[in-house]
Amino acid sequence: MIRCFRPLWWRTLVRRLSVGGIDDYKIDVSSLKERVCRVIEDRAHPEAVRLKQNNLIDVVLSHVVFGDVSEKEIVQTVDEMDSQHVNEVAGDIFNSGATAGQDVIHLAVPLFRLAALRGNVNAKYTYAQLLRTGQGVDSDPSEAAQLFTELAMQGHPYAQLALGSMYSSGLGVEQDVEKAAKLYELSCENGVSQAYHALGQLHLNGRIESDYTEEENEAKAIRCFNQGVRLGDPYSNFSLAHCYTHGKGVEKDEKRAFSHLEIAAKADLPVAIYNMACAYFAGKGVDINFSRAAEWFQKAADLGFAPAQVNLGNMHYHGLGVDKDKEKAKELYLKASVTDRSALDLYEKVVNEETDMQS
Repeated sequence: MIRCFRPLWWRTLVRRLSVGGIDDYKIDVSSLKERVCRVIEDRAHPEAVRLKQNNLIDVVLSHVVFGDVSEKEIVQTVDEMDSQHVNEVAGDIFNSGATAGQDVIHLAVPLFRLAALRGNVNAKYTYAQLLRTGQGVDSDPSEAAQLFTELAMQGHPYAQLALGSMYSSGLGVEQDVEKAAKLYELSCENGVSQAYHALGQLHLNGRIESDYTEEENEAKAIRCFNQGVRLGDPYSNFSLAHCYTHGKGVEKDEKRAFSHLEIAAKADLPVAIYNMACAYFAGKGVDINFSRAAEWFQKAADLGFAPAQVNLGNMHYHGLGVDKDKEKAKELYLKASVTDRSALDLYEKVVNEETDMQS
């Protein structure tokens, strides 16, 4: 049963929790409790730990749903637990969104913060990410950067990557590409595959101040991307596909570009899926195949990628690789029009054509 309730919430625990003026949270309480308890039971923790974790979820739900447990009691319950065990419960709640409703994030955020305040590194990293993105809490990039800085100084490889990204873009900190590069390098040394891609992008786009020529920067980028690929990073595959397509740091090779693109697309990168469709449509590195193009456009369209929705709409309109279906074309144009004004023009064009035919 889905319970709707006014978020009494943990205002003193999360200072910027996004609760002001929003609708009641909708959470399937029974589904949440069942899933979290099942996950707790499946862990190899001693019974005493499992009992404390189950008690914590009970206390949280009692506070939020019924209001018969105070915030102070929640804090006391947390104080009696290991911070990692609190972090686990927070993660269990956070990961229950698919079955219990996405609003469960508002139950998880305070627990992440409480565990972070008690020194749990994993909780601190997660809470910083939530602050950066504004998930379940008002966005605060400056505090996120501060937390990432503390973690990065302790050698946390993913915090080094995240902080590097913030310095690269100037989010929450003053933009400093040199600091970003150094943080990416540290993250690379600690084995984070995505860091190689991030560092490679800085070199590829010539953003690092140095005496390197364009060719030297591109060569460094290729080395970074290749290392990222060896560590299994699909974004590095995608960037190598771009480099082989345009001859940046390597000889142009459309077949090798397609090979890297296919790996990235199979890892569900929306833009890579879209580019796979374009490759089949235009015969770039592979034989032209409109049916395969339509399949890949459909995958990207299902992910909400507006350009794919438009192109698939065009294919249905003209009957390329799919049955000619103007109703389907209109449906796709309308979906894309949310973010693409030109899609609305295409939709109106089809509607006008149909009107003219009926008159």
